[in-house]
Amino acid sequence: MMRKIPVVCAFIVLSVFIAPILYILYKSFGGDQYYELVINNYSYFKYALRTVGYSALSGFLSVVIALPVGYLFAKVRFRFRNIIFYIYILVMLLPFQATQLSGYLLFKRLNVIDDPITLIVTMSFSPLAVFLIRQCLTALPDEIIDAFSLESKSVLKFLRYIVIPYAMPMLSTLFMLTFCATYSIVEQAYIYMPKNVEAYPLSAVLGSLPDECYFAGCVVYLLPVLLVYLVLEKNMLKGMEYYRWN
Repeated sequence: MMRKIPVVCAFIVLSVFIAPILYILYKSFGGDQYYELVINNYSYFKYALRTVGYSALSGFLSVVIALPVGYLFAKVRFRFRNIIFYIYILVMLLPFQATQLSGYLLFKRLNVIDDPITLIVTMSFSPLAVFLIRQCLTALPDEIIDAFSLESKSVLKFLRYIVIPYAMPMLSTLFMLTFCATYSIVEQAYIYMPKNVEAYPLSAVLGSLPDECYFAGCVVYLLPVLLVYLVLEKNMLKGMEYYRWN
């Protein structure tokens, strides 16, 4: 009896998350929703392609930015390293609403308000990304680093042949997390691009779909995230195994 309790609890939790998706999928086949979406709302796919572009670019930049910074915190010894890292942790705990004013003022001074670059930059610089890479690279054996330093002093070769292959599962995880976070942004678009509605991500305009194709639009909206997950699933599962506190 006791063994069945975790199974029942897992089933209940799974049902809570799966039920809305199944409901949307079921409602999407009512009437001619997919026909209406493709024929009468062709602009939907323009927003969808733009959103995938924002998300993929943010994910790539997040990996590029977080990799050297994470390695710095993991393997390079310097004064106040731990203090600066814990400041990163505190920043990671802050909600977007706590930093939106400073972000808006910065982008306004740089004269990039209403430019899609604001969305990409906002999602690319993530304290969580640095934290995950740091946690992964902390487990990289120092003996490997010392052995490579005897063979070459090239930083690019060190990243290419040692750091990137070792951290690839975590890099895939980081790309997926950033992709999903960027793919679902709403507030950032309203705040940083108040007038450039044409450049909004799909998540910010999804609610404006007509009732005739709303559920079909929601189903299609989920497909890119599902596809990215299926491609990176194995690397993501392996990447989370590196997660530990040191």
